[in-house]
Amino acid sequence: METLLTEPGSRVTASSQNPKISVGQAGFTLLSTDLAGGIYANVGYPGTNWWGWGSVSQGSTTPGAPVTAVPWGNQFALFVADPRGEVFTAVGDPQTGFGHWASVSPKSQTMPGAPITARLWKNQIALFAANPSGEVFTAVGDPQTHFWNWTSVSQGRTMPGATVTAIPWENRIAVFLADPLGGVYTAAGDPDSGFGGWASLPLVSTTPGAPITAVPWRKQIALFVADPSGEVFTADGDPQTGFVNWMSVSQGRTMPGAPVTAVSVRAFVGKVYSDYIALFLADPGGGIYAATRQPNVGYGPWELVSQFPPAPAAYQLGVLPPEPTPTIRDGDDIILYIHGGPGSRLEESGDLVGQLHSAGSKLDPPKRYTVIAFDQPSQGYTSMLGPDQIVPTHDQIGDHYPTLQFSEDFIAAFVSALDKITGITKKQNRKIFVIGGSTGGALALRMGHRTTKDWTATITAIVAWSPASVWRTYAHNTFKGVALNLGFARSDHGEDPGRRGEFFDQAFGMQNFGIPATSIQPNPEEWYRGDRDYYYPDTPNAASEWPCKWDYIAAARLDYEEVYNWRFRRWHWRLGTELLLFSFFNDDWEGPANNAELPEAANYWSITRPTLLAAAEDDDWNEGAFFSWENRWQRTLELAPLMVKTPGRTLLLPNTGHSIHNERPKLFARHIVAFLSSPDLTPPLKPLPLLDPSMMEDEDHDCIERPSQLSRYPRPRAELLDNPPSAYMLIQLAKLGGDYSYFGNDQSPGTFGLRLKQELRDVAAAQNSTVAMGHAAARYYRGDPTWSAFADLAVTGRAAYESLRNNPPTDDLIKGAALGPLSAASISQPDPIKFAEAVLSAKTRAYKVAWVLRDPDLAEGVRLRPAWGWIAVSGEDDSPARPVNVSSGIPIFGPDDKTQISAHPQFEIGVQMPQHLKYYPVNFQVRYSIASPP
Repeated sequence: METLLTEPGSRVTASSQNPKISVGQAGFTLLSTDLAGGIYANVGYPGTNWWGWGSVSQGSTTPGAPVTAVPWGNQFALFVADPRGEVFTAVGDPQTGFGHWASVSPKSQTMPGAPITARLWKNQIALFAANPSGEVFTAVGDPQTHFWNWTSVSQGRTMPGATVTAIPWENRIAVFLADPLGGVYTAAGDPDSGFGGWASLPLVSTTPGAPITAVPWRKQIALFVADPSGEVFTADGDPQTGFVNWMSVSQGRTMPGAPVTAVSVRAFVGKVYSDYIALFLADPGGGIYAATRQPNVGYGPWELVSQFPPAPAAYQLGVLPPEPTPTIRDGDDIILYIHGGPGSRLEESGDLVGQLHSAGSKLDPPKRYTVIAFDQPSQGYTSMLGPDQIVPTHDQIGDHYPTLQFSEDFIAAFVSALDKITGITKKQNRKIFVIGGSTGGALALRMGHRTTKDWTATITAIVAWSPASVWRTYAHNTFKGVALNLGFARSDHGEDPGRRGEFFDQAFGMQNFGIPATSIQPNPEEWYRGDRDYYYPDTPNAASEWPCKWDYIAAARLDYEEVYNWRFRRWHWRLGTELLLFSFFNDDWEGPANNAELPEAANYWSITRPTLLAAAEDDDWNEGAFFSWENRWQRTLELAPLMVKTPGRTLLLPNTGHSIHNERPKLFARHIVAFLSSPDLTPPLKPLPLLDPSMMEDEDHDCIERPSQLSRYPRPRAELLDNPPSAYMLIQLAKLGGDYSYFGNDQSPGTFGLRLKQELRDVAAAQNSTVAMGHAAARYYRGDPTWSAFADLAVTGRAAYESLRNNPPTDDLIKGAALGPLSAASISQPDPIKFAEAVLSAKTRAYKVAWVLRDPDLAEGVRLRPAWGWIAVSGEDDSPARPVNVSSGIPIFGPDDKTQISAHPQFEIGVQMPQHLKYYPVNFQVRYSIASPP
């Protein structure tokens, strides 16, 4: 068996075959369990090949349970707790086999599948375990005879069946555990004379009953724990002097409180023996990783034990995953979700979709809402064009807003294209609703004025929250006109090496428009409530900070990093600037931008679809120190009573920020569904009072209890990046700052980035899967560990993937593409067998990555993806068509509403935009999702 898939975060047992091994020889026996509880063994050495996984005498325990191994003569003694909690032992080794399993004691001593700790003690083995009440017990004996009765270890207590760690120390045994509160404790003694009292270890914590790993290290003990977030920490010391100076182990991550296996080894390197520690863990996706520590060097990076992580069950080499077929259940009403931005993507809807489904199911009678979300043009994973490829420049047309008109028309064209496949608008009595926030809110409101004879005439209702363009136009305003000039100039800038960093400084950092008193706090800090009083101390009734604010901001920057290219950048500034030019108070939907002189001439006057207009009290966009740039909350309060031709009402939320869908998804979903299911509404729009705070449940704990946004992002591979420190800095939380919304190392947002090294970018720019696999094969042949990144580029870019779909390369074509890079490395006649292996490895990696990213079994995809870590992608050179290293798809959560178990399917459709007076005819490939209730 090449690859063993175990339970996420389960124990991987490791033991050295010989304490004085030569580097490069098979040096470790690994033991683990498969997903059915079967016990398996493997032999090998980090950085070289592993023999393969084989069954241990058909033994079984509970899935993911630990298997304990200690040297016993020339073999190993194994110990497990079976599914009843009874302790069993077997003796043998992976090469000659293991004997039958025998009971240690006929009486159950622990919990089913619980860990059994075993240590050599005076020609015998001392066992430690926590019984079903959590008390720690020990027994002494050997597998050939028997084990003496179990006795308490100083009344120490942990969780029932939890791990008890024991290690020889001086002439005693040092014991470690995590108590029921997650505190780490130690005691010392021996099974003959007893153990002393338990002492607490400060400066570290883990989850209740979590395993504490301990190994001897240069006259001390090295401890390892996974903290409550899953990050692995270590410290050196002993029970007498204590353990201090806890530090992260190369930012390694497993499940919170999960076990970390460590083996202390003395290896012969050169002409001397050298001590080192080998670490093993199961990452959040179930992949098994290893890392090593050397004196005066520290810990190296984590590497996979197997060449490839697990692939989907349906994977076939040379075959790409099938594209799913979109279907919508008859009887479902449709909610079309328009994401914000510019620069967001369909995953923005993730916090709200499940709550909409839930709220609909609680109606009487229940109602099913299918949510359709899509990536807008030149955003997310839809194909990308620059604004000059779609519309004339601002200099050519003046104060018109053609990209905004194009975006509105694109929504109509997208649904019309989807209608040809699914017939969504043709089902009798089906209602279609359009909802969106921020930029999506402005576009949703714009859909409410359309009178064209297409499906938009059947829009039943609109929900718009925190909408853009509720302000008066920036045209004809001296101060605000500076923002317009700057935005349009940015949308015309060409690309150069510094433009990427500049964009992230501008989009995520503090802004100044070149005139006094125009500095504004970083725009992302306006997305979520709180901290306005940091910049403006006189802010009255400042809102409390949303606890997940900095996590969401840092995750958004990673979203932008993956898809960044010049088209994305220029579209971002062009559309964003036109939203300042356009206003619902203007007198024309297409321009030029002029304030309406009479109410009936204003754009808002012609919004006739029933509308729920939502605003948040802490949605003050870009408050300046000298004067207010805009205040979306106040502007919405001014607009609502003027919408006398619009049926509907307002929803005004206290202590809430711009992103209502993130901060208040449960409350908001209930109000949305109540509005969508309301009987016929009549104008005017009814401004309702501020929602009573007592009616708002606290939803902050929901975002805190779920895994953080950043925890879902694999750590980038530093060796692949143009700026290697970015691999660590980009996965840090954003934080409040003066000149910038600080990120890693208190630097500006553009200091660090995910731009690949030039040799990788050159291959990505070829947009050809054969070229990418050829370079991967050449690197593999040369022993270059970056070979897998070149293989990734064969499938992560849109154009490269299409080349693979349309013209899958033969092995000979891949070899031909590899000869050039090999020749450049002075390899003119590669060894045929080694060359064939290199081609097979490159091809296998590419196809497996394609399946992992587009797995038709969505639950399997969610489970397997973390094991693959960071996958190379270069959005600058070949835009991806699917998320690669960022959250992918609208999530489906399990019964605990915290653990993602699957995702709603993603699709792609071509959308053709015909010639228009304001824009050119263009085609887009659009990524979208259909999220139907269970």
